[in-house]
Amino acid sequence: QKEYEAFLEEWNALQTTLVLFDWDNETAAPENGAVRTAAVVGRISASYQTLLTSEKTGALLEKAKQSKGLSDTETRIFRIIEKERKRLAAIPEDEYRKFSELLSVSTGKWTQAKKKNDFSVFAPVLTEILETKKKFAALQAEPGQSAYDALLVQFEEDLPTRKLDRFFEALK
Repeated sequence: QKEYEAFLEEWNALQTTLVLFDWDNETAAPENGAVRTAAVVGRISASYQTLLTSEKTGALLEKAKQSKGLSDTETRIFRIIEKERKRLAAIPEDEYRKFSELLSVSTGKWTQAKKKNDFSVFAPVLTEILETKKKFAALQAEPGQSAYDALLVQFEEDLPTRKLDRFFEALK
């Protein structure tokens, strides 16, 4: 149980730190600190990926699956972590870190574009984000699964495009 608690504490600390940096970027972070903040976010994101994709975490998740002593909440949390682990394991570490840094910098670029009412300030960053997301989706797709479904499953686990297609066809 202590092993689970220690892992969950570290996992939660890294997630919370990333959320706080994101919030700070959205609210009060000085513009001239964006590059440094992005580097820190990249490093923390790399630590998060390393934690989740480590052999130790894999063994802990296997042990959790076999455990009878976990609560329903803990079981659900470990299921979420297992899915996140699989998603992150498909992405090369250096690319994940670079993408995390890009997302961090993108907030400032979007703010600049809004202030200037000039989308061209943000457009190159958005293009890079979309291209990277497409690349990651292709890496994460299961055999026979489309890249779009690999992305969609992150938000709607039981709603692949074949179900969406039927739904929208019915609306026509």
